[in-house]
Amino acid sequence: MIQFEKLPYPLLIAGHIILTIFMIAVPFLIPLFFYASIIYFGLRVLLQKDSGQEALLACAYLVTLEVFLRMNQALIFHKFIKD
Repeated sequence: MIQFEKLPYPLLIAGHIILTIFMIAVPFLIPLFFYASIIYFGLRVLLQKDSGQEALLACAYLVTLEVFLRMNQALIFHKFIKD
C-alpha cells in the first residue's frame, strides 16, 4: 500500500489540484475515481493496524469528495456517504 503520509504536503496539494482539473476537464471519469477511492480507502482500513485512525481519514476524504462532486453537479449517489 502506498504511504502517502510520507510525501511532502506541497506535492500532495499539487497532485490534488491536477486531479481536480483533470476531473473537471474529463467528467466521465469521475465515477471511476469515486469507486477507486472507495476501494482504496476500504483496503487501507482493513489492512492497517490502527484501523480507527484510517477510518477517520477515509471518512474525511470521502465526505470531501462528496462535497466536491456536489459542487460540480456530478454526484453519483444521492447522499452516499450519509446513508
